[in-house]
Amino acid sequence: MVKKRRSQIRHNPRFEFIPTDKWKKLTDEERSTLGSYKRTWGWLKKREKELEELETLLTKKIKSKKLQINKYKNKLNQLNDSIDHLRSTYNFTISFYNYNRYKRKDGVVNKFYMITCGFSDHNKTKVNFPCGNEDRIKNHLIEYYRQTQKKSYFEMYEERINQDWIEFIKKECSRDNGVIKSKLWDLCLEDPSTFKKKGFKFKVNIEYFFPLPQKSKK
Repeated sequence: MVKKRRSQIRHNPRFEFIPTDKWKKLTDEERSTLGSYKRTWGWLKKREKELEELETLLTKKIKSKKLQINKYKNKLNQLNDSIDHLRSTYNFTISFYNYNRYKRKDGVVNKFYMITCGFSDHNKTKVNFPCGNEDRIKNHLIEYYRQTQKKSYFEMYEERINQDWIEFIKKECSRDNGVIKSKLWDLCLEDPSTFKKKGFKFKVNIEYFFPLPQKSKK
């Protein structure tokens, strides 16, 4: 016996060929099977109608959301030119790298490092802040935390610096609340033009980012 496909059954239910008032003449099993078929057909049509209503509603919602998205895109395009000066003024990345090295008479290679702010303006402006050589930076960092932190915290910082001082500095350049990143943002926001021209009346170096406490005068 060839079974009918579901699509054929769905569109050709064929359960009304026996008048309802004659069902009582069927056997209990026949009435049960026919009744189950009829109920299932009713549930199917109900769910199909619900699905059709949902699809219609969803289509309307999708259309509405697309209109909203296009509206926001148009507004962003209109505002884009207005904030270009903000991008060129404040959109910068901070990096820390070795920019020079030389070998001393004793054979030791001396490396010098700097912090650089690279802007995304048309001129690709870069502002450099030399920090000195490795020994100077490491010694200053350790001394800074020795004088500004409790012993337990100082030991933690000292371990991190001795383990990988370059990575330590890079994190302070990249973290939103990093010492270096925070101070560079303050300088830029205070006077963007001076910042780009590096026209400070003071040196911005490793001592500026990690200042040692001032000794009280007796």
